[in-house]
Amino acid sequence: MKENMKKVALDNLGCFAIIALCVFVSNLIINFKAGNDVTPFACLPTLLLLAAVSFAGVLMKAAIKVNVPAIIYTCILATILSLPCFPWYQAIITMLGNLQFNAVMTPILAFTGLSVGKDVGAFLKAGPKLLVVSICVFIGTYLGSALISQLGLLLTGQL
Repeated sequence: MKENMKKVALDNLGCFAIIALCVFVSNLIINFKAGNDVTPFACLPTLLLLAAVSFAGVLMKAAIKVNVPAIIYTCILATILSLPCFPWYQAIITMLGNLQFNAVMTPILAFTGLSVGKDVGAFLKAGPKLLVVSICVFIGTYLGSALISQLGLLLTGQL
């Protein structure tokens, strides 16, 4: 068990370091272009926290022998850390305010695109039905989100 955890840790450490570096550079560029007063090194503890929570999620997946994706463990851990009953939640929330959301999402979406891109053959075999279903899902998701947002704004008196 301990050897498995060590192997998982070593296999994923390089990937986490590369992603953290990409997010750091992306955050640096976005803050520079937007003229934000957040220095690049002010977001460094936040990046380390995000990487640590993600890494802990991967280690939890290796340690807990339930067939659940690592992202589930990561989300649960991140949610627990940001709950008001957690002793350091205010510091964590404040730290997260220093990080630009686009800076975090850009590398993640790039890696997602690369992973989906390797399965283009499977998408082509599915034919045009998959394209029609995908478009319907995207439109439905957009309209559903817009409807919920509109309703929320109306109920809070913002509109």
